Amino acid sequence: ARPPPSLLHQLYDAMDNWFSISRRGSTVMTELRGGFDIFLTQSYILLVNPQILSQAGLPSEAVVVATALGSAVGSFVSGLFSNLPLGLAPGTGLSVYMAFGLILPGTLSISQALTSSLIAGALVALCSVTGIAALIMRITPRTVKLAIVVGMGLLISLIGMVSVDIVVANPTTIIGLGPFDNPRMWAALAGMILTGSLIVHAVPGAVLLGIVIATVCEWTVTGDFPQSVASLPDLSLGPAQLIDLSNVNVAMLPAIVPFLFVGIF
Repeated sequence: ARPPPSLLHQLYDAMDNWFSISRRGSTVMTELRGGFDIFLTQSYILLVNPQILSQAGLPSEAVVVATALGSAVGSFVSGLFSNLPLGLAPGTGLSVYMAFGLILPGTLSISQALTSSLIAGALVALCSVTGIAALIMRITPRTVKLAIVVGMGLLISLIGMVSVDIVVANPTTIIGLGPFDNPRMWAALAGMILTGSLIVHAVPGAVLLGIVIATVCEWTVTGDFPQSVASLPDLSLGPAQLIDLSNVNVAMLPAIVPFLFVGIF
């Protein structure tokens, strides 16, 4: 009698059957390598998102945990229920808009901004299920879709350049070049050139690799090394402390509407 298949073979066959891997002309190992490449491509968000939202008053440790959990849950749902090889993660553009467009100017409180994001997410799900999202995508001109993405990219770039003093305030021209004797500026420029080169040469994890190398260079030049490299996740903040559906009002529309349409696009 043939011996029963090992647990590894059973898991292999279950994955193959669930995701129709063989029928699509692929293999489990190919899909695993593809998943690892997706992780390297999008894992930079674990570094960038906390840096953005911490400037608005959110604890960076909690943002790291929320970003990781949100990315994991979204990617699992996409793979298990839609059978699509998509890695999902929080959008940098919306994080920038929440921090610099809503919370820091005082338009909304942290609780109101996060509640607006929750409501917009629920509306995106409703639009997707009912087919409204597909209708909006069909009737919206392609130029408008591209303009939204490009505009957010330019905003993120400007905020990043301001944070490392490449761009500074100038009373005459509004903005101007920063001082050339700033080591942070040169480390950032070198990191951008390196990251762009890695992307052009299709190096897996190019963005993450560029961020890590530029960060280590800055630590070396400034001597500002981190005091620790690992810690337990901060789970003290949760929806009960940050989400307040009882305080929804018209003032939150400037947050809900952009979140909704960017989520659809």
